Amino acid sequence: MRVLCLNCNRASKRLYDEIMQKNPDIVMLQEWISHKKDRSDEAQTILNSLGCVSATRYLVTASNQDHIILHSSERFLVTRHDDLVVINTYFPAGKTKDRIEHMKNLSKIIQDLEINSMLIAGDFNLAPRLEDGWYGDDHSNFTKKAERICFQNLLTDFDLHDLGSEIEWAPTFERQIKGKSSRFRCDLFLVNSQLITNSRLSYDHSFRTQEDKSDHSALLLELNI
Repeated sequence: MRVLCLNCNRASKRLYDEIMQKNPDIVMLQEWISHKKDRSDEAQTILNSLGCVSATRYLVTASNQDHIILHSSERFLVTRHDDLVVINTYFPAGKTKDRIEHMKNLSKIIQDLEINSMLIAGDFNLAPRLEDGWYGDDHSNFTKKAERICFQNLLTDFDLHDLGSEIEWAPTFERQIKGKSSRFRCDLFLVNSQLITNSRLSYDHSFRTQEDKSDHSALLLELNI
């Protein structure tokens, strides 16, 4: 099974062909379209070849097999694909307190689910470790210590593994801000222990290195289940 995760930076129409060329079984998109208003009812039409499509204001989860929606809100979309629970999420980009509150809400959602195998993916809008965020030649101070503590507690409480921390480091987001390069590993795939030995993560940076595309890399997860 191949799972693709991508923050489209509101460009899902332009990225559609490239997404489909990756032959994903499950697609998890964040910022899939302009979110000034809720356009989730347009997702099936825009992404018509992705099969079963579920959407919120910020998120799309699509699969080539039917899935069941377990939870749907603006920034969380939880679906069940046979025995696999998939949590698609888009963290607030603004304030530290909002991201901490988002992680607490994620914990509550997980607690209420009956789960065997689970993966969580999306744009977390934070650097899980100091070395995951850079501004120019210096570590970025965007992510605060309290966020990292909350994130580590999330991993510990639910026996989750941050797959990107176990492979060669690369930024999944890059943008020029005030003349300096802002680079973050903020797009994450988390899996529980039931999946860790059957998971292989890679990045496709072409999505953010081509003009008029996203400023995020795609994450590709190969699952042997």
